[in-house]
Amino acid sequence: MQEVKKVIKKEIASLVKPLTKIKSVKGILVYGSAVKKGIQKGHDIDLLVVFDDTCKDDGMEKIKFFINLITLKAKKQELILHFQPPKPLSFFWKLLHKAEPWLISALRNSIILYDPTELLKVTKKLIASGKLYSIDEKAERLMARAIEEFIEVRKILMKAPWILLDTMTIAGQIMLSYLGIFTTSANETKKMLEKNKEKLGLSNAYIDFYDDLIKINEKIAKGTLSEFTAVEIDKYTFKVKVFIKESENILLNLEKETEKRSIKEAYDYAIKICERALTRLGKVPKNDKEKIELFKKYFVDTKKIKAIHYKTLEELYNYVKGKAKKKPKYVDKVYLKTMEIAINKLLKK
Repeated sequence: MQEVKKVIKKEIASLVKPLTKIKSVKGILVYGSAVKKGIQKGHDIDLLVVFDDTCKDDGMEKIKFFINLITLKAKKQELILHFQPPKPLSFFWKLLHKAEPWLISALRNSIILYDPTELLKVTKKLIASGKLYSIDEKAERLMARAIEEFIEVRKILMKAPWILLDTMTIAGQIMLSYLGIFTTSANETKKMLEKNKEKLGLSNAYIDFYDDLIKINEKIAKGTLSEFTAVEIDKYTFKVKVFIKESENILLNLEKETEKRSIKEAYDYAIKICERALTRLGKVPKNDKEKIELFKKYFVDTKKIKAIHYKTLEELYNYVKGKAKKKPKYVDKVYLKTMEIAINKLLKK
């Protein structure tokens, strides 16, 4: 089995070789479940390409072209490759600076295929040594550190409220990031959480406790609060744990909503492509199901367009309309782009 995985890795490295010829490409890696469970044919394999956007010619068009070509070529070898949108080097550093959980996790569990400057190798080494970690991991570490330090001297006791506040702030910042809101301070985070509490489904108790922690730390900073006992720390630690759990549940819902929104956008995009094809018939039904069936009848059944494009529409439709719970297999933009290219060719005939 191990030998088989090595062969498959070698096949992927060979497939992505054209990308390594592009000057701006600074890294290619495999990440996700393919690394954790092992690279297997017939299973999804996620890849990430990093390119230098400071070059005069970032080679973006070439990168996109080869990604589409490699994806299609891989299918013939029973390899299902899913490329993330290529990440500019400047954005890559920005994500690292923010300790974006997705990127940290991807790099930690990755197989590096191409790394001419050893950028990925060094970053992965820093993550493995614990010198780089994601925001959610940071929150857990701060919580653990706070609990361990509560038994220390008065100086450490007075430091504990700040650690608890920082933990709450990080949790709040993660939630707000799903709304595209980024904050830099506890007061700003509290203000934006209060403003968006209905969107997040955040309780009033969460906001009130967070506000209380901010005021305590302000008093400590001003010197108007000179004592913070172990009993008070126990009480506040318990509350922090409760509210961190609340934020974890909210994050799970936000992730689901983000995924649903992404699939809905893919569906709308696919239906528009379908409508463009149907304009050739001179009639576009209002009902999406009718559009899809007409698409199948006049373009797929007549062999003018491959059946995979009908499957793309059908799977997206069933999921969006609540007829299927399983995430659509063909939601990836590579399938949609391939479908669009096929339609464009048909319309030009």
